[in-house]
Amino acid sequence: MTALDIGQGDAILLRSPDGRAAVFDTGPPGEPAPVVAALRRAGVRRLDVLVLTHDSLDHVGGALDILERFP
Repeated sequence: MTALDIGQGDAILLRSPDGRAAVFDTGPPGEPAPVVAALRRAGVRRLDVLVLTHDSLDHVGGALDILERFP
């Protein structure tokens, strides 16, 4: 489990031993969203699961960027 440094908000990365990746919340929006750079720094190339816990901008703001950039 990794708490991603995305500024204000939450974004948690979970990885399984076999390389699968899940993200819980995406932090704030941006151009691109800070979560995109954080995931790339962590070596993530694809996501298996994206979970959005609630509809606050500091939790879901980067969701569209993730969906556009990670299969």
